[in-house]
Amino acid sequence: MHYLAPFALLLLASGALYKTNELWSTDDYDLFIAVRFGSLKAADDAQLALAVKRGIILQEHKTQIMSGKWGPDGTRLKSDAEGQAAYAMAVGQTAAISASRTAQAMTM
Repeated sequence: MHYLAPFALLLLASGALYKTNELWSTDDYDLFIAVRFGSLKAADDAQLALAVKRGIILQEHKTQIMSGKWGPDGTRLKSDAEGQAAYAMAVGQTAAISASRTAQAMTM
């Protein structure tokens, strides 16, 4: 008898978790983790373009990151770690903008 109540609670909790919606797709998370800056401007540009296409960052963030890390003549201005930090900040800002737009849409 003492095992029935915890078992029922376990089933209830697992059922509730099973019905939850996905907040962030695993593909987007994998892309967020996979974006690593390197020594090629074209590779950095391609990775950031994919992040923009998936909605992880905004186009203006991509432009800021690329112009901050790479000079007009293709020389590196910032380290990979600084580029990665700028990317992480852009992801956070995009998420905040998205959440704000969602909240505004819900109040209308």
